Amino acid sequence: MDTLASLLIRTTTESSGYLMKRITTLCLLIFLFESSAFLHAASTAKSVKIVSFNVWYGFSKAPEQKIKALKYLTDLKPDIVSLQELNGYRSSDLERDAGQWGHKYSLLLKEEGFPTGITSNAPIEDVKIQLLGFHHGLLRCQTHGMYVYVIHLHPSNWEFRRQEIQLLLKDIETLPDNSKFILAGDFNTFSPRDKSVYDSSEDFIPFFERLDKQAQGNNLRDSEIDYWHIEKLEHAGLVDVIAKQRKMFQGTFPTKLREDEDLGPERRLDYIFCSPSLIDSCLSAKCLVNSKTSMFSDHYPVTATFQIDTP
Repeated sequence: MDTLASLLIRTTTESSGYLMKRITTLCLLIFLFESSAFLHAASTAKSVKIVSFNVWYGFSKAPEQKIKALKYLTDLKPDIVSLQELNGYRSSDLERDAGQWGHKYSLLLKEEGFPTGITSNAPIEDVKIQLLGFHHGLLRCQTHGMYVYVIHLHPSNWEFRRQEIQLLLKDIETLPDNSKFILAGDFNTFSPRDKSVYDSSEDFIPFFERLDKQAQGNNLRDSEIDYWHIEKLEHAGLVDVIAKQRKMFQGTFPTKLREDEDLGPERRLDYIFCSPSLIDSCLSAKCLVNSKTSMFSDHYPVTATFQIDTP
């Protein structure tokens, strides 16, 4: 009996040990599988930095600053660059500048007037250029798995800007469902998120009254700042990533380069908007306001970085 009992106990112990080994092996396999899946997911996500910059008549107003500005852009290591006011540029000029910051791909909207342009370190595809209905034109393309709109709206007419925003939103509606897209550029208009800053300025409305009178402009609507353009974009679900991430207001125009001119109080004219599908992927967004950028152009550049899933 003692021998039989001992045998049963040993058999039970060996079975338990074997079972524990199987369970341990299974847990290890599950851990390795999940770790592999996590590493695979991490490897298919990439960081994409976009910089937008109005370069004031193609750097021709301050040509001595161009070399410094190109080096600054190079040091930023952008993946996409959206440019406005490429006056005097040809496609070959933009291609040469893009090479300075390591971009093989570039596209110029046009070669007359106030062109916009885009450069990227990934192929530029699905290009759309529309001049009709836009003061400067609309440039849209696909790069890094996203649609990118290079924006430069009318500088002095709120009514014309309304038309441009409506056309822009109509184009966005033509994108495939669940598309990821970014709008980056000089919108030449005002955000309700900055209203408290503008309301606190004693010269904001008076400045635009003077400007409209001197230049036959139409900046004010019924003697007030028109916030409709940015409100319309936000009502459509687009997100102003700089306003969402900032800790304090920073204007993007004017810079110290033109501080001897009467250009009015500082204001934010340059924006980066993204589709709702991208907002959780936005790692950072800001206006690049510093002593260097204050002398490159009459606008400060803006930037945002997104974590993008690759196919």
